[in-house]
Amino acid sequence: ALNLLFVQQGFSQTRWEKLNPTVADYLQKVFMINDTTAIVVGSTGTILRSTDAGTTWNKIPSPVTSDLMDVYFPNETEGWIAAVNSILHTQ
Repeated sequence: ALNLLFVQQGFSQTRWEKLNPTVADYLQKVFMINDTTAIVVGSTGTILRSTDAGTTWNKIPSPVTSDLMDVYFPNETEGWIAAVNSILHTQ
């Protein structure tokens, strides 16, 4: 499994904190919706959401079991996820 690393206090900082979402799946992409909300996608349809800047992660049910390659949320309620052979949309 991929470990997530988040920068503390801005982009130019050199201090990284190791975060460990409790999944065994390969994690592909992280998208920060705002300062505290993040979405992570990965293998076998894995979708994780954090609302506390990555301290805790909740698994979100996925309608597919294929690998998820990319994620984009223009706001907190609407988003797109690119899967191996489909596109997922939520709002």
